[in-house]
Amino acid sequence: ERAAVAPALVAVRNDLARRTAQMSGVVLEDKGPAVALHFRQAPEREQAVRDMMAMAQKVMGQGWTLQHGKMVIELRPANADKGSALKAFMSEQPFKGRRAIAIGDDVTDEEMFKVVNARDGLSIRVCETEAPTVATARIASPAALRALIAELGA
Repeated sequence: ERAAVAPALVAVRNDLARRTAQMSGVVLEDKGPAVALHFRQAPEREQAVRDMMAMAQKVMGQGWTLQHGKMVIELRPANADKGSALKAFMSEQPFKGRRAIAIGDDVTDEEMFKVVNARDGLSIRVCETEAPTVATARIASPAALRALIAELGA
């Protein structure tokens, strides 16, 4: 069930939707209690996206932060990240007491990797470069990951 969304975030989300409607290649993602702007298909719009999200953060005030990822900027509550989400998820049945496997390809996945590692799970960073990570394993690409999973299932 989705958490209640702050009325100010609804206004910010609506403003971002209006502003980005004519920005080809910029995609607004409604994440419920957070909002993100993706600009992978419009890298030339990065500064405009940064400026809009900085203004959105100011409107939301203290307790909100910007999370920068690969060609995406997310506005979210400062106390919410993938690590805290995984902790909550893993405290519920049937996952309680089990080991987790986390796979990710972005800096936004690092908090999740820390939680998985602390619980003796397996964290895998999908990355062609030697980007810094706390993940316990690396794999070069999504295609290599799919091949590995297929091999494990064979």
